[in-house]
Amino acid sequence: MFAGSRQIQIWDEAQGVLFPAVVMYPTGVPSTPTAFGPYSIDVSLDAPILRCAYPLVVVSHGNGGSH
Repeated sequence: MFAGSRQIQIWDEAQGVLFPAVVMYPTGVPSTPTAFGPYSIDVSLDAPILRCAYPLVVVSHGNGGSH
C-alpha cells in the first residue's frame, strides 16, 4: 500500500479566500518523491483511492504556512 495525494482548493467563507490543501489517502499505485513547497513526500499524485476501511485523520498546522 502507498500514499495517494491530491491538491485541492478550499473556500474560506469567513475570510473570503481560497487556500490550498493536500488530501492524502491509501492507494495501490507505487509512490515517488514529490515536492510540496519546501518538503518532499513519497506519494502517488492523483492516484485512485484504494477501497478499504481506514480511519480518517485530519492534520492542520493552522494558517500562515504552506500546504
